[in-house]
Amino acid sequence: MDNILKYLYYISILCFALPSGSVLGIPIKMFVTFGLLGLFFVWSTIKKRPIAFDFVIMGFLFILVALSIWACIGVINGYETIMACFKSFLSLLITVFSAYLLIKNKVVSLDKSIKAIYSAAFLIVVIKFACEAVLMLHIVEWNQFRDVYSYITGTDVTTMVIQFGGFPIYRIMATNDFLPLVIAGFYLVFENKSILKKLVVIVALGVYTFVVYSRVAMIQYAVIILFYLACLIWELIRNTTTKKMTICVLLSFLVVGVFGVIFVFQSETILSYISTFAESMYERWFGNSAEYSDSFRDEQSKYLWDGIMKTPILGQGLGSYVRGYIRSYALPFSYEAEYLSFIYQFGLVGFITIIGGIICIFANICFSNKQGIRLNLLLLINFGIWALRPLYNPQFLSSSSGMVIVGLFIAGSYYSQKTKLEGRINKYEN
Repeated sequence: MDNILKYLYYISILCFALPSGSVLGIPIKMFVTFGLLGLFFVWSTIKKRPIAFDFVIMGFLFILVALSIWACIGVINGYETIMACFKSFLSLLITVFSAYLLIKNKVVSLDKSIKAIYSAAFLIVVIKFACEAVLMLHIVEWNQFRDVYSYITGTDVTTMVIQFGGFPIYRIMATNDFLPLVIAGFYLVFENKSILKKLVVIVALGVYTFVVYSRVAMIQYAVIILFYLACLIWELIRNTTTKKMTICVLLSFLVVGVFGVIFVFQSETILSYISTFAESMYERWFGNSAEYSDSFRDEQSKYLWDGIMKTPILGQGLGSYVRGYIRSYALPFSYEAEYLSFIYQFGLVGFITIIGGIICIFANICFSNKQGIRLNLLLLINFGIWALRPLYNPQFLSSSSGMVIVGLFIAGSYYSQKTKLEGRINKYEN
């Protein structure tokens, strides 16, 4: 039973990271997780192992009680989407809870968990590139692709055509897009791999980020790469000798020289690509595409604020939405201005209690007992971006959002443990 429990958990990581569809309207990942938790409690009973309960696990139970209270308010106000909204919250919470519970009770290995996370991130990137290739080669048409993707995965995907210098590139954005960017930072900073392998990761993720075409993803990619370069430069300065410095300077001149020669002979082509890329970035950040996206957010914010002013203390209840303004008929309570939608549902009291409580619990999971300044800074960067995303995108309530926290928890715990071990070895050797 031990091995079944462990491997079912590693499978659940892949299941939560990747779109996996539904059975009888219930996501497959929920079946897997409840089966996993049920098996864990049976295993604990048979093995007579006490389950470690702490502040974090009690916090999860407190959030569920609070959600139940605001569900009653939703019933009183006559909203029919309470269970759908509760299921969305449960999807987020159960993703993180199952990982924390099993790792806290030392049921699963951090070594294998980090490998499963890296595998999931790799598969997300590969699937994204495969979808892009299918569209660009016209194996499947754009509208057909959306239908097939939704049918297979049971989730929606955002697509649009980006004209890159007259060459069509397809934007493919899904809820699980951020996990590879989160995990990449740990790979670049802490994995002892060659510069060439890390350069391949940087380039591949750059293309991946462009395909996702999300402004938040672009910011996250840029910040992570800059953080990695800062760490790399610091290590070179700290550990370098005169000989190594001379070699680095000569290599720098060589690289600049090679690129200079290439630029002289291919200047028109290179400048054309730079110009096209710059125009694409301008369009995404300041052009019609940005104005179109932001107009919906501004309109939603107005309607939500008007509703909040009517019931600012306790809100309208779990699953509530502005009846005269619905963004999604499938999930009426979901808006781009997601934090505002939570204030509309829960009021200031419920927002602080439920959303503030969830963020505090997740922060405790990610940062508690983590060793190393670089590790904590990297955790802070990724956690901060995760926490800010709901200001502009409805991505808080999903298992993919939970997987970002699981990724930070597993990576932070693994590399913190590794740092402690290396510190002991160095101390012993000295």
